[in-house]
Amino acid sequence: MVYEDPFFREEIKQRVLEDSASGDPDKMHWEDIPITRLGDETTFVSAMNIPIPGKNLVMSTVWDVTKRKMAENRLKTSQLRLEEAMNPAHIANWEFDVTMGMFTFNNLFYALYGTTAEREGGNRMSLEDYAQRFVHPDDRHFMTEELQKATEATDPGYISKLEYRIIRRNGDMRYTVVSLGTIQDKNGRTIRIHGANQDLTIRRKAQEALCVANKKLQMLSSITRHDILNLIMVVRGYIQLSEDTEDKTVLKKYILKEKEAVDAIHPSDRVYAVLSGYRNEGAEMAESR
Repeated sequence: MVYEDPFFREEIKQRVLEDSASGDPDKMHWEDIPITRLGDETTFVSAMNIPIPGKNLVMSTVWDVTKRKMAENRLKTSQLRLEEAMNPAHIANWEFDVTMGMFTFNNLFYALYGTTAEREGGNRMSLEDYAQRFVHPDDRHFMTEELQKATEATDPGYISKLEYRIIRRNGDMRYTVVSLGTIQDKNGRTIRIHGANQDLTIRRKAQEALCVANKKLQMLSSITRHDILNLIMVVRGYIQLSEDTEDKTVLKKYILKEKEAVDAIHPSDRVYAVLSGYRNEGAEMAESR
């Protein structure tokens, strides 16, 4: 018995019956159906019903997608581990004196940018110098506009967050998220802005890798479905020819062709290979951190 749980078995049964009764080909294509048995690991299959024109029959095709599902799960696990690898020690604090227009940076901040206070001429730096040296040219306006908003804020509890790209001393581009708040004088004017930068590069690359992998999966799924539909058309053609002949020799040839087409419908390892590649890439990014 495929589904030992009676409730789940009834749920799957009703779903298949309702989808099949609809006559909608899209509803008769089921993706990633779990197969659970007591004492065994869960496996996954996809299935498709193709109505045979002129007959009260359907052709059902089922293929195993367990490898793909396992690869997807491993990829998600890798992404979570990469996010957990964002060590709090990589948070760099800073302060901005609104009146003087000067930043004060600590050693952790300069380490984030791949440099030192000594190399940059001390712990204090003007807004213009910081933007010119360390902020990506296309993102400088994000940073300056956010500082302006904080400067003009009247709410003593003002807090904001933004992301922009930074350029390290060696020229490498990285992504950072900045959280900032304000300190106001007795008249409610912002006199200092304090904040913290955190490197998001590993997480952003992991998200991009996951996005690419998902697009690749969708493309491969579409290709697989297209191939299966073509093979089913071949089978249907030979079935029609078989019905029109009484020659047993010819009939055997047609049956052989039908078997060959059915045997060609099998899950492809290409999906597993693609996902494994992205999983390994994610692991390498974590190690390089």
